[in-house]
Amino acid sequence: MFSDLNFFLQLFIIITSLLSLLLIGLPIGFCMGTVGFVGLYLIADFQFALNSFSIFLTSTPMNFTLIAIPLFTLMAQIIIFCEFGKDLYTSLERFLYGIPASLGLATITSGSVFAASTGSSVASCATIGPIAIKEMVQRGYKKSFAAGCVAGAGGLAIVIPPSVPFIIYGFIAEVSVSKLFIAGIIPGLLMALAMSIYVLYYGINNFDNYDSKIPFRERIGYLKNVWPILFLIIIVLGSIYGGITTPTEAAAVGVLGSLFLSIIYKRLNPSILKKILIKTSTTTCFIFVIIIGALTFGFLMSYLRIPVQLADYFLNNKMSSWEILIIINIIFFFLGMFMESSAILLVVIPLLMPTIRTIGFDPLWIGVILLINIELGLLTPPVGMNLYIIKGIGKEYNLKFNEIVRGTIPFIFAQILIWIILILFPDLVLFLPNLM
Repeated sequence: MFSDLNFFLQLFIIITSLLSLLLIGLPIGFCMGTVGFVGLYLIADFQFALNSFSIFLTSTPMNFTLIAIPLFTLMAQIIIFCEFGKDLYTSLERFLYGIPASLGLATITSGSVFAASTGSSVASCATIGPIAIKEMVQRGYKKSFAAGCVAGAGGLAIVIPPSVPFIIYGFIAEVSVSKLFIAGIIPGLLMALAMSIYVLYYGINNFDNYDSKIPFRERIGYLKNVWPILFLIIIVLGSIYGGITTPTEAAAVGVLGSLFLSIIYKRLNPSILKKILIKTSTTTCFIFVIIIGALTFGFLMSYLRIPVQLADYFLNNKMSSWEILIIINIIFFFLGMFMESSAILLVVIPLLMPTIRTIGFDPLWIGVILLINIELGLLTPPVGMNLYIIKGIGKEYNLKFNEIVRGTIPFIFAQILIWIILILFPDLVLFLPNLM
């Protein structure tokens, strides 16, 4: 019987089966669902497996916390299709004009602001990337540097709230999503600052013809198209931090706010609305297929008591909490190079959360640390999603994949530096949530 096997052998069989399905090209959600369903069938019977799957299939879309995902996705698509993201980049580029590598700084800054209004790394890269790479290449920036700026800025959306991975982590780890959102603010800003310092250093050493003596009043005038995005950030994060709304309710407020802006600016018509709804539906379905498959997979793990036995193994071998933390981060970094962020959280967190709680680490702090690790995975080959989005954007500029990777390396090191600082000083993560 499968349930009688040693738990390491069970884990090996399950993970091998999952990887085998991934290698033949089956989508990750179906891979996890198939392994979970078949495993439950083998340890019990077909009816038990079917009943378990049916519960996840019907209850997951109705979960109040997860309803925030389609709402934030809808808000992001409104911002993208109504071109508020393009306005944001153009305004910041003009505001920073004359500063060394101003286009690079505009890319990092707009990526940070865009992240705080959409929570989607892919959306950030896809929106800011085309205009940023075009402008930088035309003004003589190295193509690799331009690609690195876009990749680094896009990755910030995983940590800077509102973040879809934070919602998924909070749901799986049973942690307050509101506090996770607030916990991501300081780490996200620190990473943006570290990348901006590198961009400024690059500009000073590679450009001689810059002039920062533009009157401040003139610069402020360039920011007139930034306020719509700032308005959305204030109503979404302000309502959460103020305890007025839950993240799901704040997402609904954000959707209403973005619709209000799109109507005021006369950028919404039936054709655009149709595109927005189609893109929102396909993205939401993709995420929920992964979630339902992962819940089935996770239930198999729980039924076999693999997470508990894994925690016991770590503790019985007298591994220190920091050794366990290093192992967990290595696992996340490795998986981040091959898997989508939501899938990593849904597969690994149920497996490791008992260990994390047993060794006494704060789940809020761990969530931020692990999500930064996943963000690094978006920037590393072979399957760094942001890298391939940028490759598609840069086709007309003959941007090669090795150039993208080379340009991204300094931004990876900047994020690793902040990651280390956050590990050494957990209060940087926990300070704001503790004020709530």
